[in-house]
Amino acid sequence: MSRFVSVNGMYVNVETIKELCPPLRVGERGKIYFKDGAYTTASSYECDRIIGADHIIQVFPCPKNIVAIYNCNGEICEEDVYFLGLCADGEIKPISLSNGYFDLIDVNNFEGLYPKEETWRGSDREQWGDITEYLCFKLKEQKKEQNHDRDNN
Repeated sequence: MSRFVSVNGMYVNVETIKELCPPLRVGERGKIYFKDGAYTTASSYECDRIIGADHIIQVFPCPKNIVAIYNCNGEICEEDVYFLGLCADGEIKPISLSNGYFDLIDVNNFEGLYPKEETWRGSDREQWGDITEYLCFKLKEQKKEQNHDRDNN
């Protein structure tokens, strides 16, 4: 199914784009070259939408208890994360489920995802770092265990 993105007030089918040249500097506009030879310019926000930023293509439950950390006016705030979303640009982002709708948790004051362990608090957070790679590794491990359990039954 095609995905349409608003560019300069018009909806563009991303499958008709031949090449995308994002802006190199802040304030500049990128160029979009279409398969029919036409081209137009686009803002960095529009270029991000074209490559699939924030466009969720798959949702999966977290394999581990994790929290999203925010900087709330100089204080650290936490929100439990139960689902992760794979975006079309390949980025994994935390999402929340509210009233049957998924929503991205990633906001301006978002600092990252961290494991919610018994040892996790305060300065221990630095030892973990952002755990996106860790989560991908754990997902693969969990899948291997499920396959192993299924093969043994």
